[in-house]
Amino acid sequence: MNYVPAIGSKKSPVAIIGEGPGGEENRQKLPFVGPAGQLLKSCVKAEHLEWDAFYRSNFLHERPPDNNIKPWFSEGLKAEFLAQQEKGNQVLQIAAGWDKKKYRYFWLTDRGMAAKTALIVELAQTDAKVIVALGGTATFALTGMAPITKIRGAPARCPELPGRVILPTIHPAACLRTDEDGNAGKYLWRFDIQRDLAKAVRFSRGFEWPNPKLIVEPTYTQTMEYISDAHKYPLVSFDIELVDNSIPCISLAFRPNEAISIPFMQTYGKVREREVWKKLKELFEN
Repeated sequence: MNYVPAIGSKKSPVAIIGEGPGGEENRQKLPFVGPAGQLLKSCVKAEHLEWDAFYRSNFLHERPPDNNIKPWFSEGLKAEFLAQQEKGNQVLQIAAGWDKKKYRYFWLTDRGMAAKTALIVELAQTDAKVIVALGGTATFALTGMAPITKIRGAPARCPELPGRVILPTIHPAACLRTDEDGNAGKYLWRFDIQRDLAKAVRFSRGFEWPNPKLIVEPTYTQTMEYISDAHKYPLVSFDIELVDNSIPCISLAFRPNEAISIPFMQTYGKVREREVWKKLKELFEN
């Protein structure tokens, strides 16, 4: 396998970090020249940004055999997770959906930790204020967070790179994959990538970390008062979660740095929950 170096100025305010070289990158010894790289380049152009204005590199500088990243970064069973945790490697355990008794396990192996260390050293030598992490591997290495589909577009921190903003986004290769029926259902993810790239450039010109107030376990009284207050505002944002044809929660926000998540899992009892639904009905009909 050939070594594929980074490309672009180290003085660039925004860096893009992928997972590793593919076949075409290995042949040309250049990053982001294969199909995924071409799609990424088209996303940059779609936002009227300059491709060469970005510092571009990868978590790995050599192509993983058979494009298999598992020897460096993996998700799987608890036993392997515990083994990596005992070694002191970077690991993450998160709830699988709404079932708090089921978990997903992520980890970096010894080789993954070595690659992370090298990446941190590389990025520390750049002036990048914002680092766009493409896909789950680069994102987990830099932030310790997963999965990528849940955290993309949200600014994060890297403890080893203080003062920098990590902005996770979907890896462009995911947009090129097809499902079992041959349908390219993930094509629309490219528009998420475009928005995230534009956001990264915007953040590089000035960024302040938000300090939101998130009300995640409100009392019945808090919930009713919050819905009443929402009537006073001309614009209310809401997000309805749907799991197995039921609604476990609805989130509301009418201030930039404040939101509430209203649970519908028999938290308040059937009678009070019915009153909450009536209150929400009045709000949504307004």
